[in-house]
Amino acid sequence: MYITKEDFVKGICRNGHTITPESHYTMSCGASRCKLCRNEDRARWVANHPEAAKAKKLKSHLKQRYGITTSREEMLAAQGSACAICGRTDCHWGKGYKDVWHIDHAHDGTINHRGILCAVCNTALGDLEPFLIRVVRYMMKWSPKFEVAIRELSA
Repeated sequence: MYITKEDFVKGICRNGHTITPESHYTMSCGASRCKLCRNEDRARWVANHPEAAKAKKLKSHLKQRYGITTSREEMLAAQGSACAICGRTDCHWGKGYKDVWHIDHAHDGTINHRGILCAVCNTALGDLEPFLIRVVRYMMKWSPKFEVAIRELSA
């Protein structure tokens, strides 16, 4: 609900909310809007459109947390619909741990996503990432096949 000049004179918006500097905001077009009315409108919209509200919230979360502007499904398809590390394909999007896809991201404070991982690979990477060089050295010391594979990668 937009606030008119008459509303400002009366000190209340059309829905009866008191107008104070904290209770309204001015949009870029110059119109004023009551924050309480906006919140009520949003709550009604979410109640009437639960699936659209969930999708909108997810899209906002992915953009703010990871800088992702495409859908998760597009990202997963771009990497062959499989975990970027082990190649697993039988996971799903949702809550939980065992069979759920995860968005791998850097933990250095930047908004950076690296790929989609299965839960097992995401957890293992998170646990080992700080020690990855030491893990590689260890594997090269104790596994001749691993050392050959690493040398082939760097060639």
